[in-house]
Amino acid sequence: MMSQFDKDECLRPNARNMAAGLYIFALGMSKKILLADFFAEIADPGFLNAHGDLLTAWKTALAYTFQIYFDFSGYCDMAIGLGLLFNIRLPKNFHSPYLAENIADFWRRWHMTLGRFLMTGIYIPLGGNRCGKVRNLLNLLITFFISGLWHGASWLFVLWGLCHGAALVIHRIWSKFLGLKMHHIPAKIITFCFVLLAWVVFRATDLAQAKQLYKAMFMPENIALPGHIHWRTAGLFIAGAIIIIFLKPASDAEEKFKPTLGNLLLTAALMVVSMFFFVKYSPFIYFNF
Repeated sequence: MMSQFDKDECLRPNARNMAAGLYIFALGMSKKILLADFFAEIADPGFLNAHGDLLTAWKTALAYTFQIYFDFSGYCDMAIGLGLLFNIRLPKNFHSPYLAENIADFWRRWHMTLGRFLMTGIYIPLGGNRCGKVRNLLNLLITFFISGLWHGASWLFVLWGLCHGAALVIHRIWSKFLGLKMHHIPAKIITFCFVLLAWVVFRATDLAQAKQLYKAMFMPENIALPGHIHWRTAGLFIAGAIIIIFLKPASDAEEKFKPTLGNLLLTAALMVVSMFFFVKYSPFIYFNF
């Protein structure tokens, strides 16, 4: 950022950057208010009351998986949009992470700035992959142990970090040491399911709550289907999945953005609709970190 402040063009108003900034800000705000906050209404009570119901447990875990993505992705889009208003380009932080084909690919797409910090600030100074196979695997575990601590002084965060570290170790052995490959479709499904399961530990308030939800997911007391379909909830999950799978990150839109009437109307509509739903205090999840 400091090098950008030194440029003369940073000090002059730029109509195109301002238009793009408002557009990306509106997309990010709608992710947070229209998606993340609604998924929170499913995830929060689900974690508090995971009592052995199979469908509720999986719905809770999936809701939080969507919530944290739209919350943090929206947060970053809003920051990128605000930066553009002042001709400052902030780094991208997401690139369709739930479409990753393996856990290493996931960390190249999720919280990209943290991933680069872990790589350059911890993994490489420890020796990276230049110290032999065993030390390389140990470096991965240490790096993600520290990643867990970065999120907070909680053993659940440490456990979450170690889970990702262990997954990276398995992936490194599978792909680099054994030279094995997997078709991209099952690879994406397995990666997404692992990330979803790891989020349970990340979100739970204590280990007992995480164990309770895992038990409901894999050893349920009740597996009966609901008597009726909650169409609002189903539509929310479908909309979230479509956006995650098919739409590019809002920050990517800046490169091809054009200040057209259509983009102006979309920006205004998203802001107005988001403000109508902005009726309660709803902090960003990553304010905790």
